[in-house]
Amino acid sequence: MEQPGIKPDPHLRETKPSLGERVRDLAWLCALVFRAVPRTATVWALAGALSGVLTPLQLWAGGQLIGSIVTGLEGPDAGSPWIWLAILAASQVAGRFLDVARSYMEATVTERGVPTVQARVYAQATAIDLGDYEHQGFYDATARITNEIETQAATVIRNLQGTFESGPRLVGAVILVFGIDWRLGLIALLPLVPNLVMWFRSGDRMWTMLSDQTRDRRLATYYADRMTDRQAAKEIRLFGLQPHLLGQWSRHYLATRDELRRKRMGLALRTFSLIATSSAFTLAALAWLFFGADLQLQAQEITILMSSFLSLPNWVFNFAENAAALGQFSGIASDTRAFIGRPAPFAPGNAVLCPTPATPESAPEFLTTSVIPHPSVIPSISEESPCEAHPTQSDPMHPQRGPASPGDPSLALRMTEAGSGRSHDALPGSALRDGKLATAPARSGGLLEATGLQFAYPGSERMIIDGISLVIPSGQRVAIVGENGAGKTTLLKLLLGLYEADAGTVALDGVPIRDIPLAQRQRRLSAVFQQFTRYPLTLAENIQVGSATGSATGSVTGSVNEGGGDRRNLDAVLAMAGMDAYVRDQPAGAETVLSPDLGGVDLSGGQWQRLAIARAGYRDADVLALDEPTAALDPMAEVDIFRRFAQLAEGRTALLVSHRLGMARLADRILVIEDGRVVEDGSHHRLRQLNGRYTAMWAMQARWYV
Repeated sequence: MEQPGIKPDPHLRETKPSLGERVRDLAWLCALVFRAVPRTATVWALAGALSGVLTPLQLWAGGQLIGSIVTGLEGPDAGSPWIWLAILAASQVAGRFLDVARSYMEATVTERGVPTVQARVYAQATAIDLGDYEHQGFYDATARITNEIETQAATVIRNLQGTFESGPRLVGAVILVFGIDWRLGLIALLPLVPNLVMWFRSGDRMWTMLSDQTRDRRLATYYADRMTDRQAAKEIRLFGLQPHLLGQWSRHYLATRDELRRKRMGLALRTFSLIATSSAFTLAALAWLFFGADLQLQAQEITILMSSFLSLPNWVFNFAENAAALGQFSGIASDTRAFIGRPAPFAPGNAVLCPTPATPESAPEFLTTSVIPHPSVIPSISEESPCEAHPTQSDPMHPQRGPASPGDPSLALRMTEAGSGRSHDALPGSALRDGKLATAPARSGGLLEATGLQFAYPGSERMIIDGISLVIPSGQRVAIVGENGAGKTTLLKLLLGLYEADAGTVALDGVPIRDIPLAQRQRRLSAVFQQFTRYPLTLAENIQVGSATGSATGSVTGSVNEGGGDRRNLDAVLAMAGMDAYVRDQPAGAETVLSPDLGGVDLSGGQWQRLAIARAGYRDADVLALDEPTAALDPMAEVDIFRRFAQLAEGRTALLVSHRLGMARLADRILVIEDGRVVEDGSHHRLRQLNGRYTAMWAMQARWYV
């Protein structure tokens, strides 16, 4: 096979965004937040701008008050100062009211808008290509976004509010000064430009440094979590790991802290020098105007000028500080937009979160959303909503999964919640008889075909899978064996559509697997991986989560108490997985929470294995895979796990990855993988007769038991 060369590493973007791109990305992020609460966000922004306008209004009214008083002292024609006092008093009261209102509205915008952005990020994190996600550098960038988007987006909101207030304040003060003399206006305006550019760019440099620190910061957090983790507490005390863990935490944390301190010190020095230069320019210009030029000013104008020029440095600093923060957080905006804009092969129709119509208005929008198809993963800043009704369609690739007709024999096995629209299918490949599973004949679906498969991991030129072609008939049990690093798990992920091949194709029942709509593909493929997930949910939810319909609320296919058929299905799967006796011994039964940290219980390693197999077997899948999840179990427990897996896989296409050949002999067919190629293919008996690689591996393992 032709070697395609080094596979490029995945990146969020190829080049660093320009200043204009970062500003647009910042506007994009703010628009996402604002769309969650448009009316509140609009009033909040206007309140900030109005609060900023009040300051120059007070300057102007104060100047007029002084002028009125001076005129009154000089003659009887002075105007009444009370009108200016009333304006000053009213502006003070309005300012206090706006402060309270802005605080409330800022909390509302943050609490409802930021989770909307988080939901988009988390949805994308679960939908991007698995090969990219498993790349360490790309995963670090992804972790930086997912871990920091909440706090960073909230900080953007706070600094945006500061900009709303300080911007009009500066503009109003400069307009007042321009109204007195245009030369004074230039003196007030010119120092603003370099300050703003410097602060925004400084913020960007700060974000770049924080991005470079991502791995050290993650490791520091990891070691801190281990030192406070309940599960690690035993080994820390028994093996005396405290010095090592504390040393590792200190090394990574202090390295990032010292670099951050140096960066902030440099920023402070640059800020001081720029402010000093700007102040010297302003003082020199003012001195020239007052003493070297013919400048005739009235009392109110002098008052306005003095107040403005005394306050402008602070206002410039506040505005520039907000600009620096926005410059820093424009980095998270650019990264987030690039992340959400990446191809997402596991997104249900490039999904976008939309409100569910039946949702109470008081509920946060991000908790009451549904996933619907959308033509673009990058949302527009426009207010057009892509949300509309999408009717449920039958599965053209798998007609037996379409809507049940009155004459459909499987109709009795489907339970539908009244008013919810969620359907619950019975355990695939089986029928319910008196609450017990009866094995069904082999189904017609599940034919897997691979043609010329090639795959390399990013940053590597070595082909992990190099030219594999094979056909796995429906209902066949196939074991994939080989030494560590041979490519067994990679081949399995390609066959399941989790990886996209660099060359070649994988087809399920004659259809390229990546062309099958995601929801249909997810219903037809199931697996138990070596590192399966232990969800801190109830025992029933740990199994039923394998049949979740993709609701954005995170609910599974109904509570075990909602329908008799669903309850019987769960009981049958628990019995086949060998967990029925354990459930009966628990006071809460299948509703027992499996997490000591949440006040529940924990399972043994073997029990978690059985639960993971039950989860995979519960869903309606034609292909069921087992990827070495028993590596840590003793041989007797492993035999039990494989026996139960074989029962659940009866009638389906079954793929078994194992380095223990004693289990592989239970398969109809064995594939021996070496250096990314299938070097032997046949039954256990036939491969033993070949006296090749499989026979050598068998003899080597057999010596451990003789």
